[in-house]
Amino acid sequence: VDEDALRAALDALLTHHDALRMRFEQVDGEWRQHNPPPGAAGAAGPRRHDLSGMDAVGQDSAMERIADEIHASFDLGNSPLLRGALFVRGPERPPSLLLVAHHLVIDGVSWRILLDDLETAYLQATRGEPIRLGPKTTSYRDWAHRLAEHVAAGGLDHELEHWATALDAQPLPAGNPPAPDPGSARIVAVGLTAEDTETVLRAAPSVYRTRINDILVTGLGWALARWTGRGRVCIELEGHGREEILDGIDLSRTVGWFTSIYPVALDLPGDLQDAADTTWRGLVRAVRRQLRTVPGNGFGFGALRYLGTAETRARLAGAGPQVVFNYLGQWDARSAAEPGTSLYRGAQSTLGQEHDPAERTLPALEVVGAAQDGRLEFAWYYRPDLFDRSSVEAIANDFVEALRSIAQECREAAS
Repeated sequence: VDEDALRAALDALLTHHDALRMRFEQVDGEWRQHNPPPGAAGAAGPRRHDLSGMDAVGQDSAMERIADEIHASFDLGNSPLLRGALFVRGPERPPSLLLVAHHLVIDGVSWRILLDDLETAYLQATRGEPIRLGPKTTSYRDWAHRLAEHVAAGGLDHELEHWATALDAQPLPAGNPPAPDPGSARIVAVGLTAEDTETVLRAAPSVYRTRINDILVTGLGWALARWTGRGRVCIELEGHGREEILDGIDLSRTVGWFTSIYPVALDLPGDLQDAADTTWRGLVRAVRRQLRTVPGNGFGFGALRYLGTAETRARLAGAGPQVVFNYLGQWDARSAAEPGTSLYRGAQSTLGQEHDPAERTLPALEVVGAAQDGRLEFAWYYRPDLFDRSSVEAIANDFVEALRSIAQECREAAS
């Protein structure tokens, strides 16, 4: 790794992407955000850590410890909210670059943009060329101002009744009463085989003529309906939030936290029978029809809830669904077409604790899925004060069994 080129590339990211320089502070009880100009936000690094004198176990332990320190080191009042660390591990292990950004300034789409731009800038710097990342798309600040103006002008008022109805969620059948201190979230991990993953991701959308998210939500809704004993299921979904709602706005290469989070109420037809006996084509179609009624792919809910009139904000202030679902897409490792032509050899999804253990705003259940190394995997985060692990494992296994049955139905349809 050319460390000077890497440092220049990270500096170029801070110059090009305004959101990475944002600062947040409380003034008279209200949060304000400020965007300092390039050069006034400090440097992202990377800070060099030479671990070559340790064995492999010691290196891994040191990397985890340093990652935890970086995660915990952010001060919202001081930018940049992106930090880098370069771990040098000796001649037999390639160096590792750790990048950590605060969620206030980044989302999943932004990570892809950043990694592409970092590689472009790095390769330009190693060749001694000026770093050019192309023309900027709409800045995060300009988008925020335009969104506020759009809501104030009543541009999303027609969605209010839909969102107020979608918030009408019944409580989950929690096995335990809520505790004042819920403790850290626990995790149940489940996944599909490579064969079932290939079928669900590639064949199922074609067989059912729908998007992968519709299929995953169908399986989740079926599992939740079996658990609750109710045909009506309420879920909170996440979208990329970069909808083409505002004229003249281009967010295709803009870094920031645009994620839309919105409630969905689904009515699942039929009996809650075994996964193998369910006609999944009909169920997927029913869920797809209901998801298509969501206005603007959920973009307007958060805008109305936080930027609407006082009356609108009051109507949308309810607790809403207790189950959050987020499919992150495919995070398969990146590799160069030819060895030595890329900055990256592969990608490791996480290192260190991503959440403050003292965080107390945990959802009751949060299901996060992604495709990694050819397999669909899902992490079920749950509050231990509300649910026993065995209960969460049973729901998670029902969900996976639904996806397996969907894969089997698709293979039979193709045979």
